[in-house]
Order: sequence, then C-alpha cells, then structure tokens
Amino acid sequence: MQQIKKTIKKAISACAPVALKRTKLSAEDARAALTDWHPCPPGTCVAENAVELDYDLQIVVPAYNVEKYIGDCLRSIAAQATHYRCLAVIVNDGSTDGTAAAIDQIAANWDGQIAIEVFTQPNSGASEARNAAIRKLRGEYVMFLDGDDILPADAVESMLNAAKKTNADLLQGSWFDFFESPANVTSEHILQKEGVLSDNRGVFSGFPWGKLYKYTVLKRFQFPSGFWFEDTPVSFILAAMPYRFAAIKDVVYGYQQNLSGMTARTVSSRKSVESYWITERCLAEFPSFGLSYDQRAYTYLLRQSVMNWNRTRKQPRKIRQALFIMTGELMTAFFKDFNTDLPELRKIEKAIRNRRFLQYEMLMLGKSCG
Repeated sequence: MQQIKKTIKKAISACAPVALKRTKLSAEDARAALTDWHPCPPGTCVAENAVELDYDLQIVVPAYNVEKYIGDCLRSIAAQATHYRCLAVIVNDGSTDGTAAAIDQIAANWDGQIAIEVFTQPNSGASEARNAAIRKLRGEYVMFLDGDDILPADAVESMLNAAKKTNADLLQGSWFDFFESPANVTSEHILQKEGVLSDNRGVFSGFPWGKLYKYTVLKRFQFPSGFWFEDTPVSFILAAMPYRFAAIKDVVYGYQQNLSGMTARTVSSRKSVESYWITERCLAEFPSFGLSYDQRAYTYLLRQSVMNWNRTRKQPRKIRQALFIMTGELMTAFFKDFNTDLPELRKIEKAIRNRRFLQYEMLMLGKSCG
C-alpha cells in the first residue's frame, strides 16, 4: 500500500502542470450528458402523510426477496417484551421468491405483544415500500427495520423509554453488524454520547434504521421513490432540521452485512450517477423543509462529492467529468461565497471551484488509496 501511495504521489507531481488545466465542458453539456446517460428519477422527499395515532410505536418492515432472513426478522419483533402499544407493518414489495409465504406463515401463528399487519404491493423499491406504510402515521414514534435485519431483545422498550424521557424528535441507538446469522457478529458500533445532543454530527448515522422518528418528523417527509442511495435525505435533510436529537448507547439494531457491498455492486451501473441526482434533489428541496444553505450544508456537499466520486468511479470519463462540472454548479448556485475551514477538503474545494477536473480525479484517487 505504501508503494502504491508513493507511486500516486509521483504521478500527481509529474502531471501537476496538466492537472491545473481548466475543463471546457459547459454546464449545459454536462447536464445533457448525464440526462442522456441516466436521467434523474422523479421522486421527491416532500410528502403530506396522514396522522391517526393509535399506537406508541409503528415498526415499518419493507421486505423484498428475503425469504432466507425474514423469519429471524419477524421473530425478533415477536420476541420484544414491552408495555407500550406497538404495531408492525410488513410490506411485501412484490417479492418473487418465498418471502410472501414465509411472512404469511409467521403472521398466521403470531403470538407477540406487538400487533402485526401485512400487505403486498407491486415491486416499487425500498423507498416506496417504506412510504406506503407511513402514508398513514399510526404511532407516536416510527421505526424502520429492513427485512433481513433484526431487533435485539428489549430494543423497543429501551428506545421508547429513552425517547419519552428525553422528549426526542429523533433518537439514535447503537447497532451491530452480522453476517448470515445474528449469532455471527462481525462488528459493533457503540455510540460515545448519550442523552439529548447539542450537536448530532458524528452520532446520527445516515441510515434510516436504528432510530426512532417522532411522527411529526415524518408528517411532511418521505423517501424519494426511484432512487438508489435514497437514504441520503436522512443525513442531508432530517439531520439538519431543528429537531430535538437524542442518543442511547444500548444496542438496538442488528444489521445484516452485505460483504459484496452496495458500492461494489453499483459502481459499474449507470444508476450509480443517482448518487449525484439525489444530492441535487435534496438541495433543491431545502426550502420545502425550511432549511438554509449554510456552512453545514456546504461541508456536507463537499463530503458528498467524495462519496459521489467513489460510487461513480467506474463510469466513463465523460460522465465523471459531467458529474464534476455539475457539482461545481451546485456550489455556485447555492454556496457561491462559501469556503471550507477543513484542511482535508480545501484542495477538493479549490479543484472544483477552478474546474480542474484532472486535479480533482488525482485527489480522489489519492484518497481512495489512502
């Protein structure tokens, strides 16, 4: 690895004069190239969900082709011991394997304290499966649980106790990763802060799961349908809202680890450019959520540009260049007079502002090998 890093540094030094050359690709041509390659999906983060509060907690479980894991998932819900009134809404998102049959069998013999409802919809993706369940908000709090994940014992009781005690709008808990079986734990993520948070950065994850959402948080929010990387609005929009955030160190979620990784599977797909499109959509919809284009949002955009490059690094050069130009356009449109105060982002910021695509690519390559 050290030899690779040295080689990259030498290459960057040797190409420095060329790297400072400004790209001539126009914003109009960049957008046309991206749209032709893979157009932006129509989904939005803005919603108007109905409210009928019958429960303390509504657990939303989207399930698609998880016949191997849905049993453990639902049994972990049934095993929860709680004095709260809870409802689990299981959304079979048009599965083509044995998921539906497995859900029906478990539901028919359900003996948990938590009530359960099951419905099936044509395959529409995880976002729309979650959205289908929250179009009618029935719990004071809402939790998202993916169909191949599990809830540890007492997760519901621990999270609701903490949410009630802190009067949290959003509550984040600790979690563990596992592979194939919950008994095969691969890593743990224990939060270092607990209680009400004055600053949620470094604590509030970008995943939709492992959290409680007060119904008021979701009343006008939904996951943007049709997008990959649809979790982005959780960290870009919801985490920036003036909500009351809280955290507990208790482990409240078990995450099924995909060793192939989404990025590994998607970098070669045209849909990987949706990482940029969802960034643009979130920024465009800031006003709908009363959010300001402030320093926090600017820092997020710079960090997201690194994430977007990683997710699209195997796309053709013309597409990577178009993504680069469009990121610069976002910076100009929303953050014209902003500058980063973070040393690790200054060179990236400068390369984007000065339209130096080759320099930007070299910086990204150096980060990926760092």
